[in-house]
Amino acid sequence: MNNPKFGFKEVALDNWREIDPIWDVFFFPGADQDRASTWVTDLLRPRLQPIVPTPVRALFEVARAAFIYGLMFYPLQTLGAEQMCRVAEAAIGNKCHALADRTRRNFAGKISWLTRQGAISSQDAVQWKAIRELRNAASHPTSQTILNPGMTIPIMEEVADLVNRLFSRNSNGQTTDSETACAE
Repeated sequence: MNNPKFGFKEVALDNWREIDPIWDVFFFPGADQDRASTWVTDLLRPRLQPIVPTPVRALFEVARAAFIYGLMFYPLQTLGAEQMCRVAEAAIGNKCHALADRTRRNFAGKISWLTRQGAISSQDAVQWKAIRELRNAASHPTSQTILNPGMTIPIMEEVADLVNRLFSRNSNGQTTDSETACAE
């Protein structure tokens, strides 16, 4: 049952395995297919390359699962998007560590340092800063935020692209041979 006070389904013993009714308002491509299978298939497309450190890939998979299980409880979409911002932060920290930066910096400082080192292009730096701002907003909420799939799924796709590019560049901004092999 949807609770009008909350704006989302209240989970109960009789509905926890059912697709959240809010999904009825969203269009699912391939209407002739089972919409759950279509949803999962679409969410399995973005991938992190094998060169991305395992801890970052594990965080990514948890965030992906939140998106997928958002079919059953719609607010998990928002939690998935928020977790994707944490994936981005973990990736930045891992890249700093890989480039032997032992200085304690905040997320913004790490992005700036990696940009100065050439590990992040100036174009990507703008996107990294936007993700940092989303992370900050999610970490300091004043009320429950519920984002729709049109807002959340692009976050997952963007984080996957940025993280893959981050780990396919060395400190000189060049793609390394081993990283190129992993990207193929």
